Amino acid sequence: MKYIIIIVLMVFLNAGDVHSQKLFQPSIDKIYNARMGRLYADYLAADVWLKTGNTDPSSKKMMEATFEKLDIDHALLIKGIKNPVKYIDTYFNLRKLVKGEERCTSSDMERASYLLYNVKNTALKKMYFNKVLKAELGREGLSDQAQSLFNDAKLVIKDEVFIANTKILLDKYKLIERGAISPQFSLKTSKGEILTPASFKGKVLVMQVLCGNASIDSASAQKKAFEKVADSFAGKDSILFVRIDMGKNIKPGNTAVEAVTGAHVLQLSPLNKNEFTNQFMLMSLTRHMIISDQKIMYSHLPDIGSIGVFVNVAKMTTEINKNDE
Repeated sequence: MKYIIIIVLMVFLNAGDVHSQKLFQPSIDKIYNARMGRLYADYLAADVWLKTGNTDPSSKKMMEATFEKLDIDHALLIKGIKNPVKYIDTYFNLRKLVKGEERCTSSDMERASYLLYNVKNTALKKMYFNKVLKAELGREGLSDQAQSLFNDAKLVIKDEVFIANTKILLDKYKLIERGAISPQFSLKTSKGEILTPASFKGKVLVMQVLCGNASIDSASAQKKAFEKVADSFAGKDSILFVRIDMGKNIKPGNTAVEAVTGAHVLQLSPLNKNEFTNQFMLMSLTRHMIISDQKIMYSHLPDIGSIGVFVNVAKMTTEINKNDE
């Protein structure tokens, strides 16, 4: 009789637990949906800041406040928010604006590892993994933790093209890091002349790349800051300042473009935008990185966004000479 009472009591408690879950489920769903709604609203606000590129001080504070609201660690994010791929992409882009260039953090690595094994969304895995990998390609190259993450990705992400492209990225980075190869892209002047890295042999090339989606105010501020740096190096023939505008192509004979450009800045446009973008991203030239004959190092230039630097000397020049023979 004692056992029968216990069994009946257990059944009653289980039934009560199920009933309570059903009773409170609408409230749980309501809280969940409200949370997702707020996250998505914060994402939309962040997306606006990214597109406008507003650099006004008060706007910057609001942008920073918006970034703090984005919750990339929330467990519900992965399965509950609309378009999680775009959300996380916006998070990283806004983090770059607010905090500047960052090395990949240990939490970024751990999150990427979690996504690889616990999330079904392959597009989300690939996008996040790329963000982590490119951030990790820094001054010391790829860490052991990142290399291990890449090996995990090869096993988990069943996408041969993605893995092959990632491996090519890593291999090319290692070659550039050792000075074994030089970057390859073509630029054109207003006179229709075609320039390549070989055109700048022995010089320090300081590049400002303006994105096509930047606002007029943002682009203007970047241009002025860049020209100010260029003016400070006036008279030094070994340093060449170049501006590359991805939003427009320079037509041959368009002297009006050069007229509004600083006296010490050469205005160029890429012959092939995709080719240039790939090379620029490959070299991680998003701040002021120098690729010299021995190693990758950081330059003495001030911290200005969208400036990249490389020095094509020694091994780089030797490699160019080999190609010319």
